Amino acid sequence: MARILICHVPKDGSLARELGAALMGRGHFVSFDGEPDSTRPDRSARLRQFEAVIVLWTETSAHSAGLAGIAREVLPLNLLVPVRAADLPVTRLPLSFRKLSMPAPRDIDGIARVVARLSTAASSLREFAERQVARRPGATAPAPAGSTGGPLPPRQQPPPPAIKQTAAQRSAPSAASSSGPVVTEPAAGPRVRPLLDLPEVETVLSSPVAPSAPPQPPAPAPANATPAVSAPPRPTPRVFGAEDLGRAIDAGLLAYHIPAAMWLGAPTTIEITLGRDVLVQLFPAKDSHGGSGQTLETLSVSLYGSADAFEIERQSERTQFVSAKHALATHHPATFGRWAWLMTPCAAGPHDVVIRVSALMRDARGVPVPLALPDRRLSIDVQVPEEESFSPAFAGWHRS
Repeated sequence: MARILICHVPKDGSLARELGAALMGRGHFVSFDGEPDSTRPDRSARLRQFEAVIVLWTETSAHSAGLAGIAREVLPLNLLVPVRAADLPVTRLPLSFRKLSMPAPRDIDGIARVVARLSTAASSLREFAERQVARRPGATAPAPAGSTGGPLPPRQQPPPPAIKQTAAQRSAPSAASSSGPVVTEPAAGPRVRPLLDLPEVETVLSSPVAPSAPPQPPAPAPANATPAVSAPPRPTPRVFGAEDLGRAIDAGLLAYHIPAAMWLGAPTTIEITLGRDVLVQLFPAKDSHGGSGQTLETLSVSLYGSADAFEIERQSERTQFVSAKHALATHHPATFGRWAWLMTPCAAGPHDVVIRVSALMRDARGVPVPLALPDRRLSIDVQVPEEESFSPAFAGWHRS
């Protein structure tokens, strides 16, 4: 799961704690920064330790300069998750953030989807950087033992040979000056052999160049030779996507226990249960059945309806773990993989309900892959009981 930082002003502490508790219930690691206007020297370094930074915009925090500074710092780092209260106009926000998509603080599903996308992008960039570092050779060679690692001093040039005059030249300076320039000889010392003599250079340049041998055709293979058999390429594992999840739900991954007709004013329990046998067939164990290593970690199921037609009370957690290890660790096996609502019809006639499903996958390397499905609509016919339909007519006849 992701490491999340929630930035808010002190007056929005209760709203931030409620949002953090909902995200921690989904397995995320949540931290808080409730004093954005106070100066902290280590704040910039701390922001880069998280995979998502939630900035909570409300009526009380819209004028906070520190909160706006945090948002400007994490926006180019692809860490910003702006959350705006429903009663806050967009025009109250800084100009650079008005065109961003901002979920409401109560929209936990929307915030979780944005956090999942940022966490996936951060994991991909981190793995890419690690691969690049592994492929890159060492920038500097290790220094030899005893060296300080600094630049080498310039090479000392030998001093020029001392020039001395002969005894005859010292005894007859006038004759030397009248006859021409003084001839000097170098002082006695070891003779230094040149690195390359000119005759050797001329010999190398004048030597003929040997012609290169023409390319030889490959030798034919013997008749009794066994041809080399190349290993067949390994098949690429198929990636489980949103369309596959939709087909799995149609095949029985989720069973809908929703009646086609309901009575007006009568509360009814609506259930959606998980088909565990279908889940096992979709994701077999990699070591024994040769699966792709993908796992379905969580499923989020929500039920919506018109406020004029139904009163819906949620009776279970919206997001639930569906992996095998969490199924074995749960203390209530009967409630595992079960979503329930208490729905009371308020208006007669046919009405639609919307079922929204999203999931979180894990690939073979453990990278989270969020999936979202289109909304599914089901029609429910709300009927009026017969005794209630005749009572208004009987009451009118009695008054007349």
